[in-house]
Amino acid sequence: MSSMEGMFGFFSDPVFLAWLALGILLICIELFVPGGVVGSIGFCIVLATILFGTHTVADFFLVSALVTVTTVILLFLVVKLIPEEAKKNGLFLNMRLTKQQGFSSGEDLSFYLDKEGMTKSILRPSGKICIEQTLLDARSENTFIESDKKVRVIGVEGNKLIVREME
Repeated sequence: MSSMEGMFGFFSDPVFLAWLALGILLICIELFVPGGVVGSIGFCIVLATILFGTHTVADFFLVSALVTVTTVILLFLVVKLIPEEAKKNGLFLNMRLTKQQGFSSGEDLSFYLDKEGMTKSILRPSGKICIEQTLLDARSENTFIESDKKVRVIGVEGNKLIVREME
């Protein structure tokens, strides 16, 4: 049996075509359901279908190339057919998570505003300070501050305190 006969035999079997279509469909669904699981399952189904449906190495590579080209074309068409509004709103999270809404990426350090502490490392401009026996990350306002200097917290940026050396 020639390579072309084997390949066309693969595409004439409805069971293999159904599995192949399912795998490609799952890969396309991955665009809308991020996480990688659905696409990975689809890829495994496609790979297993090709492995078990072809009889020679040449058939395997030929069918794999055709399936890859077909999948890329289908993905391109799916992306083109998605309305622009859905691309903007449906595929990506565009909501901002702010502190005013109750979201926080870490501990609220605003408690330390206007508190005094000591530098435990050189701040050039970032380093460690100690306030009330608590070791904290800090950044100097604009200058280098030597170790064991008295500082005051003048601001908070994320999980870092902004400090100024006390005179």
